[in-house]
Amino acid sequence: MQYHYVVLYDTKTKKWSVEYDTTAYFLNGSIWDEEKSNSSDFAYMGWGIPEDNSPEAILDMELLRTLESVVDTFPIHD
Repeated sequence: MQYHYVVLYDTKTKKWSVEYDTTAYFLNGSIWDEEKSNSSDFAYMGWGIPEDNSPEAILDMELLRTLESVVDTFPIHD
């Protein structure tokens, strides 16, 4: 599986941040599942959102928290 996030840089504040509204970028969810992409069920197409409290949802939150903790260390550009 692949977990996808959107990171942005704001030129006004000169700060990096994480975009929380991923539905604007990943309309069918932000997790790519290769097995589901090979499924004959057209509804899956590989992208999805994990079910609440599932192992995938727990990992998603852990990964997002990790990203949040390091995004402030990204270089700042003028």
